[in-house]
Amino acid sequence: MRQKVLATKAVYTAQTGIVVAEEIGDILKEFCVFDKVVAVTVDNAANMDVAIKRLQFVKLGCFAHTLNLAAQSLYSSSLVAQWTAKIRAIIVWMKRSSMAKVVLREKQDVLKGDFTKAEHFIRLMRVLYTCTLCVSTEKSPSAGQILPIIQKLEKHFAPLNGDTAFVADLKNRVWRNLSARYKNEDIRFFLEEATALDPRFKNKMVNNAAVWERIKGKLLANSEESAPAAVHDHAEEVSVTQGEGNQEGLKTDSEEEEENQPPPSKQSKKSPLEELFAEEDAMKRTSQEGSRSQGAGAMVVPVDMETLLREQGGLLGGAPAAGGEEGLCVVGVFGKSGLQPGSLKESLMDTLLDRHVFPTFASSLPGAGGCGLQVLHEPERRVLYVLMSSACDSRELLRTCAAMSSGSAHTDAHELWKSLEREHCLHLLYMFSVCHVMLLVHPNHTFDVTYDRLFRAVDALRQKVLPLLRAAIKDCPVSKEWKLNCRPCPPRLLFVFHMNGTLKVSTGPDTGANPEKPKKHSPRRRLQHALEDQIYRIFRKSRVLTNQSSNCVFTVPVNQAFVYVVPGPEEDPVGSVLGQLQAQCALGEQQSVLGPKRYHLMRRSTMAPTPPEVGSGPFSGAPQDCSLKEFLWQHIELVLSKKGFDDSVGRNPQPSHLELPSFSKWLQVASRLHQVMLGPLEDEHKELLLKVQNQLKVLEGFLDADAKFSDSRCQKALPLAHSAYQSNLPHNYTSTVHKNQLAQALRVYSQHARGVAFQRYALQLHDDCYKFWSSGHQLCEERSLSDQHCVHKFHLLPQPGEKPDLDHNPPILQHNSRGRSTSSCNCGRKQATREDPFDLQAANYDFYKALEEKCCGKLEHLDFPVFESSTADPAPASEPEQQGPAEGTGPEDKSHTPGEAQSLSLALSLGHSTDSLEHFGEGDSTEAPRHKRPSLLDRQPSTVEYLAGMMHSGCPKGLLPKFSSWSLLKLGPSKLYNCHVGLEQPSFLPGSSFLLPWDLVIRSRSEEEGLSQSLDSSGLWPVPNKSVSGKRGGPGGPGRSRRRDDVARLYVGFCYEDSRGRRFISSGPDKILKVLGPGGAKEPASRVLSTDMPLYMPSPSQGRGLKLHLAQLSHLYILVPDAPLEVTLSPQVQPGPPPCPLFHPEQPEVVLPPDGLWVLRFPFAFATERGPCFPPKDGQPLSDYRLLRGVLRACPVPPPHP
Repeated sequence: MRQKVLATKAVYTAQTGIVVAEEIGDILKEFCVFDKVVAVTVDNAANMDVAIKRLQFVKLGCFAHTLNLAAQSLYSSSLVAQWTAKIRAIIVWMKRSSMAKVVLREKQDVLKGDFTKAEHFIRLMRVLYTCTLCVSTEKSPSAGQILPIIQKLEKHFAPLNGDTAFVADLKNRVWRNLSARYKNEDIRFFLEEATALDPRFKNKMVNNAAVWERIKGKLLANSEESAPAAVHDHAEEVSVTQGEGNQEGLKTDSEEEEENQPPPSKQSKKSPLEELFAEEDAMKRTSQEGSRSQGAGAMVVPVDMETLLREQGGLLGGAPAAGGEEGLCVVGVFGKSGLQPGSLKESLMDTLLDRHVFPTFASSLPGAGGCGLQVLHEPERRVLYVLMSSACDSRELLRTCAAMSSGSAHTDAHELWKSLEREHCLHLLYMFSVCHVMLLVHPNHTFDVTYDRLFRAVDALRQKVLPLLRAAIKDCPVSKEWKLNCRPCPPRLLFVFHMNGTLKVSTGPDTGANPEKPKKHSPRRRLQHALEDQIYRIFRKSRVLTNQSSNCVFTVPVNQAFVYVVPGPEEDPVGSVLGQLQAQCALGEQQSVLGPKRYHLMRRSTMAPTPPEVGSGPFSGAPQDCSLKEFLWQHIELVLSKKGFDDSVGRNPQPSHLELPSFSKWLQVASRLHQVMLGPLEDEHKELLLKVQNQLKVLEGFLDADAKFSDSRCQKALPLAHSAYQSNLPHNYTSTVHKNQLAQALRVYSQHARGVAFQRYALQLHDDCYKFWSSGHQLCEERSLSDQHCVHKFHLLPQPGEKPDLDHNPPILQHNSRGRSTSSCNCGRKQATREDPFDLQAANYDFYKALEEKCCGKLEHLDFPVFESSTADPAPASEPEQQGPAEGTGPEDKSHTPGEAQSLSLALSLGHSTDSLEHFGEGDSTEAPRHKRPSLLDRQPSTVEYLAGMMHSGCPKGLLPKFSSWSLLKLGPSKLYNCHVGLEQPSFLPGSSFLLPWDLVIRSRSEEEGLSQSLDSSGLWPVPNKSVSGKRGGPGGPGRSRRRDDVARLYVGFCYEDSRGRRFISSGPDKILKVLGPGGAKEPASRVLSTDMPLYMPSPSQGRGLKLHLAQLSHLYILVPDAPLEVTLSPQVQPGPPPCPLFHPEQPEVVLPPDGLWVLRFPFAFATERGPCFPPKDGQPLSDYRLLRGVLRACPVPPPHP
């Protein structure tokens, strides 16, 4: 094919997918290549998708366009939009403003965050730009480079723990857009096969074997189909090939050589694809050169330790290297860095290597705020450098702080720092185990004494894990001394300090020194000697260094320098700039003012400074200081020459071992120790790694000084808090008192306790106080139905048939609040003393049932329906979920609530509830219904589930309680009551035992039948100067023509009873009936029947104390005459403020038979399935506790028809 474009056609119709498919198909058929198309690359338009799908080709979207779309997705981010707008506004302003530079110099600190974002943006998007160039600038792009580029981008845009919100948002948006591409399985297989066939990327596939199996299958299938055609065309191809080969064969070889060797000027420039995969290619070359050149590799760039150990797996698993391999010296570099833009360790490495290896503004080392190791190999010098980055570096420390959330507690930050210190110690121990020389770098010229604590911790950890390390390397091809000591030699520790500009040596005449007398050593040399003496004394005193070097974690030389101070800048750059500015802005006295001023200034600024005279300086006679490279190489040469370190002192110094391993041997030992000490978890070394991790607890005593101080401080504060809790405590007390005393103890504790252990000991104080309270000092938390606490200490309730046992632990007995009251029986004729009830059945049923056997058992009763079980074990109905929490259920701590399975009194013993009903759901009724309420027994009552509480307006229909809390009985016929004498029952106040009369008119047959007379109508009240309608002799004409009507008189009495048994009848909501003369009560009953009656009234006989005594509505007496009347009883009680439910009997409406004195006994206590309704407390209005009007309705019964 001579041209890459087969044909060009113009489409004048709509460019739909069908039209495009027809045009492409015609061109392919014209050139007879329709069945030879492998894939089609088009843009990402929808019509192209339809066209390629119609042609049944594999469609590969334009990869450069895909990368462009992924980059464009960033602009939808609000963070990027705000940042770019701010940068754009600054740039426009700087172009237009003449004072921009001056203002920018003043305001540039404000824009530091924006410039940081710009650096992150460029660093992140540069790879995407390079990927675009790989596709766009390639002369012959292939589909085989798509998957490797995507894998590279996936690794680059993977989120890290230390990423800022800005960087995380950028990565998320770009990769979310890219990951949605190439999801089709056919396209994925095609790209994998193309990558495998591309010689540049054939080894970058994860499932390489599966891909080659597919390629093999396709090749076999194609060979079988094309075998006959290949035989036919072979002869023609041979002739053509030979003819062309004779003419062009010689030319091809020379042209290929010229093409493969680019000009010298272009050899240094890498293509975008080479730049993108530079790190992978370097690792590949390192592996190849290492296997070729005696197991060692030339690492052009620093390589992560884990990557090195993983990529060199072939070396690790093979046989040991030959004996002719040259050994290498391993140098470890660690330490701290200041706030400089670049890392001190990396800049020192550039100095030692005599080349710029690390970038000035390099990204953080692996670890995301933790520790990371990088390896750099110099094969020509036989030195391997191991560079450690940790949280002691300012760059990693900033990443760690940025990764922490803003709301993290002080304890969380301390725990994070402790974990980083443990990781730092473990990495240091690893470096001390694989290195010959250790180089400690410090950002200033003063020794940090915390290193003494750190090295003692590493030494203690080494003694603990040494047996584990021996077991890990027992199979490695190294000497016995190495296997015994788990290191090639006792590493020598060297120190490198930096001058920070604070030390200045003045050379002027005012210094007082004699300039003619030369100094033996320079100030920097004297500083190095002083630091050496200080470091040696500190380490000897703390026994980090001992006489025998083999027993130490590291050594320092005895007769060699081990401290080097890197000289700082000769002059302060800021002061130099200010001095030059001052010199440029002022003329000297001896200068001539003739001529242009600019000429003089420029000439002065360009004049070279006069060199100092030889011997004029104060240090002219001092020996020259060595460089950093010379300082380090005098120690490395001892290792390479196999002389070793003779650092032991004392009378009988023992020689230390030294082994110079080859690269392959060192790699095997380093890999095995890395797996055991630093992970990851693997099956064969998992057990050893876990054992090493368990030994890290030995570091706590060395590293966590803050925690030790905090523990000591909190332990002293704990007894003071215990004393504060136990002060002024009764023997038994409730949870409220316990919580108040605990709060007081915590206040005392917080005044003295400090540090990270504060929370831990505060929890211990909480547990100690609870244990003290629960061990014999806990008061029963159960409250009676009158809202009184049980006075017993914590106890159990007896089971049915079980007797109380005070000797049991905890004791078994009933609740008792020591409250007693006097109450009347169902009929009111007999009174008895009762205990303060804790159970609804004891309050409303058991007490009255016991008195009924002695008094009113033979009277006529109207029984209310109750639950009748059809099973042997009936269950109470579940509580409705929509009900709100009851009163008393607050946010109390339930963590120490005793077990409910033991029927403990503190936790709803035997189903008793301690909650009140002052808070109810919104759906409960708040007002009394004006109409006849619907029956709750519309359906058949349940015989499986019963109602746990009493019948009320919020309970589900069809459920009945196991007992009735109401009682309705007949005292006798109507003639039993004498209106002149009143009720002949005990404990009534004088003149308050009379029932109130209620007159009702019974109309004749000629009147409207079925009318019921309203209780609040005006016909109930006599009108002055007007006789009753229908009476003889009454005024008015129609009175004579009507028949005489009958008037029926009923009697009603609302009886109240206080806790002392005193009773009275109420004649109104706030009035006690008092009849002084004969004739009985004169006040009509219509007043009390037409209004809400209070459930509680102040008792007329108050005690000596200030507490208000209340009398409760206990009975309702109704005298029904022998008359054609239908009297309906429908009581509804609201025992609390809204939205308290309305309580009613199990039969809401009861028709009372005529000719009888009936008495309705009200419940002593009210409770639902969620808890009791407590009586009103002091200050609560009594009007919220009421019996709703409409309790009685009466209407005449028409006479039967003849």
